[in-house]
Amino acid sequence: MEGVWGSGKTNLAKMFCKKYDAILVNEPNHIKAGINNKNRAAVTNWYLRAHERNLKNGIKMLQKGKRVVIERSMLSSIIFSRIVLKQQNTGILFRRFEKHLKTARNSMLRPIHFIYLDIRDLKVVINKMRKNHHLEKFADPKFVKRFDQFLLKYLKILNKRKLIKFVRRSEINKFSKILK
Repeated sequence: MEGVWGSGKTNLAKMFCKKYDAILVNEPNHIKAGINNKNRAAVTNWYLRAHERNLKNGIKMLQKGKRVVIERSMLSSIIFSRIVLKQQNTGILFRRFEKHLKTARNSMLRPIHFIYLDIRDLKVVINKMRKNHHLEKFADPKFVKRFDQFLLKYLKILNKRKLIKFVRRSEINKFSKILK
């Protein structure tokens, strides 16, 4: 499940897990993990590793036949690295992410679905971010829109390469019928 901060990922993920008897893999939280908030590069690298660990654990559960909902993925950290840290080596990280998706796809009988929650109301998203201490410095409409544009771009690339099935917010009801 992907989308900008405050787009409804957590609520939707919990609802899906309850409705479809799936296991929820929560988004990592550097504050709960006791990671120092001052060094953006260190925090971003921590998120990359934590998301990768979540993805690997999710793949193991999928291979055991379980339904899994992963709240956010490595992709968000890759995009964050590119925009905020201005890292140019994000292609390497993206290929590593693709490799994990290939592993999951090749070991499953079903496609991997990525639900993308677009921005419905930018003001609501910005207000939610401002209320969250570690996100308030990123509560800039231009930044949030740019992040969302990159997210959408990369999800379309992964969909085109047949590594994922890309599901938009507007298609969730149709998607839900597939899961029954």
